[in-house]
This record gives sequence, structure tokens and C-alpha cells, in this order.
Amino acid sequence: MRNPITLSIVALLALVAFASADVDFDNSVKCGRRFPQIQIWFSAFCRHPHDGDFLSSRGGMMVPSNWAHEGLGHTGLRGNRFRLAVESSCQPAQWVPYKWCMSQFNAMCANTKNKWGYQTQHFGESGCQKFIIGPRKSPEKYTLPSSWCRYYDRRKCKKN
Repeated sequence: MRNPITLSIVALLALVAFASADVDFDNSVKCGRRFPQIQIWFSAFCRHPHDGDFLSSRGGMMVPSNWAHEGLGHTGLRGNRFRLAVESSCQPAQWVPYKWCMSQFNAMCANTKNKWGYQTQHFGESGCQKFIIGPRKSPEKYTLPSSWCRYYDRRKCKKN
């Protein structure tokens, strides 16, 4: 015979999982409406192509790392120049899975009050991960972390 309390707990956990998926989806849509094409840059950054191989990516990143700190830079459709990065003081280093990275950036983007979408927010154990959607100085269309420079056009590998 099944325990009714266990069934109730399982049903509650399923409801929470569906509700959090809805929030992630809503944040993604809201962010995409405000800042078209930013999802592509969130995905590229959060996927972290180890050794420059995008297709064999594990889908996430370690923080702190050069990749997370340098970040990706892009000039948006409305001319806003932004940088995606995660600065970290985590000891030992922490793994940020792709899904969590995307969820955190989408929530920041959807709820920012800044007209250009800039925001920083702390996540991770003890808040040691500082997620950044921030301004950048480079006038280039996009900038890539130095770890990509050996695989891509080196002219694009300028500081964010």
C-alpha cells in the first residue's frame, strides 16, 4: 500500500519543478523581447567550448576561470555594447551548469531596470559568483576570450 504522505510530497515536488520551468521560460521570453538576440550570447557564453570546440562542449563552466572572467562582448541591435562575464572568488572552484547559467542570466536580463540591460548579481555558494551583464569599451562588433584566439580571427580577440 502506498503512503499518502509520500505521494503528496512527490506531487508537491513535481508542481515546484513545473513552476520553476515556467519562471525560466517567462524570464527568457521577457528578456528576448527587450534585448533581441541576447539569448544567443548567453548560450555561447554558458556553454563554454573547452579548447575552442563548441560542439564537444560539456555545457557549463568552472568559476573562477579565465573564460568566465574574460567573458564575451557584443554590440546589440540598439547599439548597446555589453559584456557577459562571471567574476568569482570561489575556493575551491565551482561548476556552473549550462542550465543554471542560462537561468541566472535570463532572470537578470528580464528584471533589470537599466535601459541597456546592465546588471550584476551574486550567485553560488556564499555568493562567490558575480554574474555580469555590463558595459564594455571595445567598439568592435564582438570580442572573444583569449582562449578562442587560436581558433578564430585574432583581430576579434581584443579586451572587452
